[in-house]
Amino acid sequence: MTDRYQQGWSSRRLAEVYGVSKTSIVILLREADIPIRRQGLGDFQVEGVIEHYAAGASLAAIGKAHQVSADTVRKLLLAQGIKLRNPWDHPHPGSAS
Repeated sequence: MTDRYQQGWSSRRLAEVYGVSKTSIVILLREADIPIRRQGLGDFQVEGVIEHYAAGASLAAIGKAHQVSADTVRKLLLAQGIKLRNPWDHPHPGSAS
């Protein structure tokens, strides 16, 4: 597990593979003296996140696709100057907007 983390696997992905919580993974990594990386989105992902959001994807759906939290996506969009829509205002596929 520590080898996979050091190879770049996210703590969230490791948690899914091993069937434990992300917190458990982080605790085990710290006990093994493995430095914890700040999880987030890389610069190469920013454009795709913005495009998905503009196309109507929810913060949660975007986060799941990129293995980060919806809050991480929200912060990225705000940092990029994107005005967030209200949850009840997002376009639905097939709706006439």
